[in-house]
Amino acid sequence: MTAILCPIRASARQQPNATAIISPNGRHTYLDIDQMVSVITSRLRSEGIESGDHVVVEATTNYRTIAILFALFRVGAIAVVSGMPQSELELLRGKINPKLVLVERLLFPTPVPMRTFLDIDSGDIEGIDDGILSCDQPAVIVPTSGTTSEPKLAVLSVGNFYYSAMGLLDVVCFEPGHRWLVSVPLYHVSGLSIIFRTFFATATLVIPEKKYSLLESIYTLQVTHLSLVPTQLKRLLNDPAFTPRARWPWHTIMVSGSEIPHPLVTKALANQLPMIAAYGLTETGSAITIGTPSLPGDSGTCLPFRSIRTSPTGEIEVSGKTLFLGYLEHNGIIRLPLTSDGWFRTGDVGYHVNGRWVIAGRTDDMFISGGENIHPSAVEDVIRTEFLVDKLMVIGIPDSEYGHRPVVFCEPPIQLEVLRSRLIGKLQKFKIPIAVLDWKPEMDNDTKLSRSKWKALAISEYRRLGGNTLLPIDH
Repeated sequence: MTAILCPIRASARQQPNATAIISPNGRHTYLDIDQMVSVITSRLRSEGIESGDHVVVEATTNYRTIAILFALFRVGAIAVVSGMPQSELELLRGKINPKLVLVERLLFPTPVPMRTFLDIDSGDIEGIDDGILSCDQPAVIVPTSGTTSEPKLAVLSVGNFYYSAMGLLDVVCFEPGHRWLVSVPLYHVSGLSIIFRTFFATATLVIPEKKYSLLESIYTLQVTHLSLVPTQLKRLLNDPAFTPRARWPWHTIMVSGSEIPHPLVTKALANQLPMIAAYGLTETGSAITIGTPSLPGDSGTCLPFRSIRTSPTGEIEVSGKTLFLGYLEHNGIIRLPLTSDGWFRTGDVGYHVNGRWVIAGRTDDMFISGGENIHPSAVEDVIRTEFLVDKLMVIGIPDSEYGHRPVVFCEPPIQLEVLRSRLIGKLQKFKIPIAVLDWKPEMDNDTKLSRSKWKALAISEYRRLGGNTLLPIDH
C-alpha cells in the first residue's frame, strides 16, 4: 500500500505562506487551508464519520468545498460529489446510502443528517491529524452520464488523482507562482483534477467571481493556466475584449470534454493561443493524452502512468495507475469491467498515426449505411471546414434500404442542394447527409451533444420534411 502526504499538508510545510487559493473571499495560504482542513477533519470525526463512509458533498466552486473534500480524504471517508438538485440526491441515495450530506445552505429536508459548510469549518482540533493518505483508498464517487437515464457512479482513489497529476506535471510546466483557474465544475473529474495538480505543484488555485466573464477572470486574477471545454474556448475567442497576445497572461490552455471542432482549433492556434487538446474520461481521472492538435481529432501523445491501445474493431482501450476502481453497484460492490487481459473499454474509437492518437468518435455514435461504417464526427469535420458553420451535429437515422442514412442539424442553415453539391469529392457519397434540419435552441445546453438523445427528434423532423423510407425508431 503506497502512502503519500496530503498535498496541502506537504505544501504547508514547505511553503506555509505561499498562496494556495485565491477566491472571492480573499487569499488563503497553504497554512490557512491546512489548518481549516484539520479543523474540519476533527469535526467530521465528532459527527461519527469513519473510514469508508459515504458523504455527499454539494460541489460548489468554493474554497470551503475544497477544504471539506481533503478533510474527508484524511478521515478516509468517500466524497460523493454532486450538483445537488433534490432529484439527483434521491437518485444517488438509493445506491450510496450516505451517512451525512454537506451543503452550502439548507434547501430541503433529507432522510439522513445534513450539515452546512459553516457548521463544520470552525471549532477546536481534537486528536492528531497526520495528513497521511493511502493511494489505495477510495476517495471520490463521481456520477457520470451513460447510455441510460441513471448515472453510473465511478469510484476513484487517491492514487488515481495522484498519478493523474504527476503524469501531467511531468509534461506541462506548472509550478509555484503559476495560477490555474477553476473554470469547470467540481462535480466533474476535470474540476477535481485541477485541484490535485495545483496542490501537488504548490501552485495557486483561482476561484473566479461570478460577476467576471472568463476573459475578465483571466486578466483580473492573472491566470496562467486554464481548462476549457470547446464551448468556453469559442466564447473566449469571440469575446469583444479579446486582445493581442502581448496582453495575455496565460501559459497553457487545456481543452477537453468533447470533440473540438477543427476550425475552432485552427482559429485558436492562428491567434497564438497556447492550446493543448486533451483526451480523457471520468474513469481515468481526467486526461490520458495531450498535445497541440495538428489535424481533426488529434489528441496528442499518451501521458505517463497511463497506457492506451485500440482493439481489433478500433475501440480505444486504456489501463494504468489512473484507471478508476470501478462502478458502485446497488449492492455496495465496486465492479471494474475489464477485458480478459485487463484493459478498460472506453466506447470511443480512434487510431494511432505518426506517434499521436486521433479520436474519431463514439462506438455508439457510429452507424452503418449500405454496409459502410460512418463516424459522424468525421463527416462534421468536413462540413465545418467547407461551410464554417457554428453549430453542427450529424446523426444516423434508420432507413429501409441502407439501414441508416446521415442527416445534419446545423446553424446557420445550409440549403440541402448546396450542401450535397459542395461535398461531392470531399466525402464518399454514402456519407453525405440526405437532409438538413434546423438547429434547436435546447441543443445549446447539451455540451457533449449526445446524438442518441436527439435521434428521435431527427427522425421526427425528417418525417415532417417528407422522408418516408424510415424503419421504426427502435430498429
